[in-house]
Amino acid sequence: MSESILMAEYNEASIYSPERLQIIRHRPTQFIHSTGIEGLIQLALEIITNAIDEIALMGGFGYAKILICIDAERSTYQLVVIDNGRGVPIGKLRDLFTKPNTSGKADTSAYEFSGGLFGVGAKATAGLSWLFRVLTQRTDQRASLYIHEGVDEPVIIEDRTGETGTIIIHEPDPTILTEIEKFETEGVVQLLNLLTKYTFFSGLSLSAHIHPLGLDPSIWTGSMDDAYAVIQRYLDASRCVFDSKSLDRVKWIRQYWNIYRPFALQHTLVDTYPDQDKNGAAINVHYDIRLYYVKTDQTGGRFGMINNVPIDEPKSTHLITVMDVIKKMIAPFIKDDKIRAFFLDQYRVPIYMAVDVKYPGYEPAGTTKHAFYSKLMRKAYEESLTDRCLSPESRSFFEALHEELASDIESKYTAAATGLTAAKNTNRMFLQLNFNEKFGDCLTSDRSKAELFLVEGDSGGGGERDREFQGMYDLRGKPLNAVSSIDNIRGSAEKIMRDPIYRDIFMIMGINPAKFNLDTLNFGKCFILNDADPHGDHIAAILLGNFYVVCPAMIEAGIIHVVRPPLYGLKYKRGKSQHLPTVYMRDRETLQTWMAEHVYMKTLSFGIRFKNLSMKTHLLTGSNCTNFLRLILNAGEEIENIASELVVPPSVVEELSYATAYLDLTYGALDVERIRALTSFDRVEYKPLENLLIVTKGRDDHVVPLHNVNLRLIQAITPRLHRLRWRAIQIYITSKNSEHFKDHPVSITELYALLKRHDKEFDIERYKGLASMEPEAKTKTCMDPRYRQSFQITSIGDIRTVINLLGDDTEHRKEMLRRSVD
Repeated sequence: MSESILMAEYNEASIYSPERLQIIRHRPTQFIHSTGIEGLIQLALEIITNAIDEIALMGGFGYAKILICIDAERSTYQLVVIDNGRGVPIGKLRDLFTKPNTSGKADTSAYEFSGGLFGVGAKATAGLSWLFRVLTQRTDQRASLYIHEGVDEPVIIEDRTGETGTIIIHEPDPTILTEIEKFETEGVVQLLNLLTKYTFFSGLSLSAHIHPLGLDPSIWTGSMDDAYAVIQRYLDASRCVFDSKSLDRVKWIRQYWNIYRPFALQHTLVDTYPDQDKNGAAINVHYDIRLYYVKTDQTGGRFGMINNVPIDEPKSTHLITVMDVIKKMIAPFIKDDKIRAFFLDQYRVPIYMAVDVKYPGYEPAGTTKHAFYSKLMRKAYEESLTDRCLSPESRSFFEALHEELASDIESKYTAAATGLTAAKNTNRMFLQLNFNEKFGDCLTSDRSKAELFLVEGDSGGGGERDREFQGMYDLRGKPLNAVSSIDNIRGSAEKIMRDPIYRDIFMIMGINPAKFNLDTLNFGKCFILNDADPHGDHIAAILLGNFYVVCPAMIEAGIIHVVRPPLYGLKYKRGKSQHLPTVYMRDRETLQTWMAEHVYMKTLSFGIRFKNLSMKTHLLTGSNCTNFLRLILNAGEEIENIASELVVPPSVVEELSYATAYLDLTYGALDVERIRALTSFDRVEYKPLENLLIVTKGRDDHVVPLHNVNLRLIQAITPRLHRLRWRAIQIYITSKNSEHFKDHPVSITELYALLKRHDKEFDIERYKGLASMEPEAKTKTCMDPRYRQSFQITSIGDIRTVINLLGDDTEHRKEMLRRSVD
């Protein structure tokens, strides 16, 4: 019997064979790095790099345009990529975008320097889109392919001549991909940086545009003529945020590496693309390398491109070969044999280099294209590069570089050779000599005063740290959460210590988790710097929880701090008090308090009169007035939000809030008469079949759909009305220069509208994340000890609760949510 049951559970019907794009949708992380922000950027790059490959074939005649439409109403975005290349062969249009391992690049010399995932990339974008459309124009035909949730419709073909090219429109699938809203800030910043990298060497014509609204829905299934017209209309109304034609390469490279001092030395090594070397041997590796040196800089940095794919992994062949050749060129200028050996084996040359390589045998390491390793390529590359470096100009550059570095090389050799350096200085020297560009050390020898900032990629970076005592480490996205359960603490700790990010942090800090010692710390304080939103809070929680699991003493010693970035920046509009600096607010409550004390109470006086008691108006002052105005702002905002949804004036919503007890349909019909008695409406009528309330005020009728309205009013507005004691008071206002209040009281919505008119004197910016802040603002509010706000962490609370929240079992989180609701 058991055998028959097993056979019934596993038979031919149990076998699932996904086809075409369903293969990708079934296992997305086999094709992209993650389903978060990194995956979203990768999906965008797959179709952008295809366009770049296409226009690269056209010399100076090709162009590509990227349009990002921010669809805030639906919490998503649409990405449009346009190129004037040759267009997609129409007979293979469906296969090229829906059939994995179909490619036009694998066996053609036209794409010998392409860096795509041959046969995978564009399919990944199409398969993980909620909506996807391709429009392509060949010489005498054009075609359209529409895909929804991985299911494609028949290709539409029309006979039409026109300028060749391709347009791809992509909207990510929210059922598979996460952090879509984050793409609007951090994603766009990273994308623009990558576009700059693509054009830094090539001179390709590439531009990026942002439109504040989502695409017209007709773009997906409308005619091709309509689709082309919609895209052109959106392009015309968009804001250009990047144009390769106006790119200042030196300025950008300085911003990219946060370099604030001038370059002391610069040099370029360029291969001129000959087919053969001087001995007649074929050359298949070509390069363009820019070298920069900044005096007294101890960091250096690098970014690399190979076949138009950005790869910055320092140990990748195209980068490490350059560093090895640089060392080989400097070494002859070092006369002492021991110092020369130390230099070649241990010294890290603090030079900035931008490297672009073209190699037809390029195959990236994995689908994420994060690295490239090739012994075959290295041999030809190193030989050619060494030959270039023997030119008189190159020898002069390396001789000058040696003169700049000579004293630093000797001092580091002495420190390494004497063996008298303390343990923490040895750790620090190891970091200076060997760490990659994700870490920037500080200069102070008093390590108790040194501060390390843990930042999240391009979002957290960009501020000008004080290099004298502030170091920085780039987390490269959301860190691993390795905590599984309270019963597997040891397993979680082992998994954490296998993660390269956590290993880096402990090594940089000089912490041995098994034997914590404050005396060997490389940094006296460690600051977690993340966005002022739930995503940033989640990163901080993951880091703190994982730190505690590995090394509780690290938390208990109080060396970990969490920076509290501002959420708002407020400044007078142009032409008004320009000398006043920007005021930064950490939260909404602080913003409201500042506006109340520095704006509203400076121009207006506020009073209340108790109904049916006396005619005396009581002047509100100090904290009583501030708290009163904050209640007005909160209530007014909620009223406006509900009014906007119902498409009625805010005054109607305010009056209905006074009659919620008689809007309840739970126990029968509404009490129309009581509603009219409690409000100033001239007429109140209820339509039970449509569940509508019609109210008349003066000459205007307003229709209020009642579905869930009463619940919204009770939850969002009624508590604030009770705190205002609305049944007992009337509100009066007057100008600051007058001693007499107005004769008539004002309503909440009237007072709220008056306060918001004062707001128009200011530009109030709500930061979407650290990436949206100017570097100077980020430096002042997050890094400068005089102005930043931070929390010192000495405990994470009950360890069992924390691990249950971070662990794999979701029931603990659900139970906490249930308790918080109760």
